[in-house]
Amino acid sequence: MILKWIQSLVSGNGKTLPEVSASSAGSHPAPFLDVVQEAFREVAANREKDLHHLERMGQPLFQRKKKKDFLKRKVRKALFNGAFAGEIEGEITDEITERILDVVEADPRYEKLFKE
Repeated sequence: MILKWIQSLVSGNGKTLPEVSASSAGSHPAPFLDVVQEAFREVAANREKDLHHLERMGQPLFQRKKKKDFLKRKVRKALFNGAFAGEIEGEITDEITERILDVVEADPRYEKLFKE
């Protein structure tokens, strides 16, 4: 008895909640359009497109940087076996690495030599 009374207060009429939900299920109109949610959905879709574009554009740059770091370690190891441990290491290593990287990108035969 108390349960039906509480359900009638919650539902706003004399019917209980299961009766109200069963009777209104067929006649209930389409759900309301949430304007804020739709706006955020559009913004999220635009940001997702931008993210995919950045991934496509950034992936080759990331791969180039990864190759460059690998080549720089190899060049540093080959040139400076501890002999000139910091005097002119940066300039020479960078220049040699850039030139080797340009050749590796241009010719696939050299790319096989410098694979990780």
